[in-house]
Amino acid sequence: MPASEPQRQEAERERQNAEQHRRESEVKREISAEQQQQAALHQYAAEQQRIQSEKDRQASEESREFAEEMRQTKEAIRQQAEEARRVAEEARRAAEEARRVAEEARRAAEEARQQAAEARRIAQEAQRAAAEAQSIVQEQREILAEMALTAQQYRKVMTQYEE
Repeated sequence: MPASEPQRQEAERERQNAEQHRRESEVKREISAEQQQQAALHQYAAEQQRIQSEKDRQASEESREFAEEMRQTKEAIRQQAEEARRVAEEARRAAEEARRVAEEARRAAEEARQQAAEARRIAQEAQRAAAEAQSIVQEQREILAEMALTAQQYRKVMTQYEE
């Protein structure tokens, strides 16, 4: 039996409504999927930022520790240099005493020569100590230069990483 015109129109309206509902549901699913994807991206970015913050905190802590080690090294070098100056001053005083004894006791010339030889040995030890202190200072400068280069390379890598 052929459907009447109003029934046919009603069926067409229902079909169009169903199609419209299907399209709206599909759009809602797409929007929901995009929102989930955006939420996942935001979560990933937040996690990456947290990881980077932790890395930065660790690098800062390591930098503070390194600075403290360098301060202690500098203090040790200063103390060694002070000791070398003290030894040199002692050697200078010993040499002066040797000369005074030689002038006062010409009859004890052999003994004065021995004291002068001892003073020279002390002076040589002082020179060796001063040379060693200078060598240590040079080594520390080289270490500091290497650390500066390492820090520069680290900044370069971090800049590349951030890009």
